[in-house]
Amino acid sequence: MAREPIPTSGYTAADFRRRIRHREPYDRVLVVCEGITEKHYFDGLVFFLGLSSANIEIIPSRRTDPIDVVRFGIKLAKDAQRSSDAYQRLYCVFDLDRPHTNALDLAAAMKQRLTSLHLATSNPCFEVWLRLHLGYTDRAYTTVGNNTACDAVCDELCRQEPRYKKGAEGLFRLFEAKVSSAVRNGHQLEASNRRTGSSNPSCTVHELVQDLMNLKADNST
Repeated sequence: MAREPIPTSGYTAADFRRRIRHREPYDRVLVVCEGITEKHYFDGLVFFLGLSSANIEIIPSRRTDPIDVVRFGIKLAKDAQRSSDAYQRLYCVFDLDRPHTNALDLAAAMKQRLTSLHLATSNPCFEVWLRLHLGYTDRAYTTVGNNTACDAVCDELCRQEPRYKKGAEGLFRLFEAKVSSAVRNGHQLEASNRRTGSSNPSCTVHELVQDLMNLKADNST
């Protein structure tokens, strides 16, 4: 059976470029992410929430190792601060299916006067966050043969949403109606992880998404 096309109207790169970039009176936020799938998701989310792209910048890292994502984010934040246009918040989005302790240590050691650093991580990969849009799960994902744990997440995601294609520009449209559910499921998974001590799967992306959802209200108080 042929896959249905991913709907992209309203969430294409051209739409983002056409949107007039006005700086709004809420925080300036930088999201540095590991890959293009994450960028397309957050571009769509920013558009969906009606946030200004002058306030919210989504930038993929030049390299995908967790330490490189954090280093790149810190560099961009420092550059912005030196140009007197500091970000108030920096979020680094990366997967935990590769060595990452040094990235966590670097993030913990970061001290910048104007920019707070936050991590949005997924184990084994970002597709755990997408999977939480389709219902709660705390089932562990493991490597079997040549299929990695991330492959297992992607396979399950595609079974539930056959139109999903990793890296597709319009992918956010597949999940937009379920963002609030995903945030609730993310909190539930986080609570389960604390209770059981498990970290497979785990995901803190809901914290970033919730922060973006609340951004306008947070800055109006």
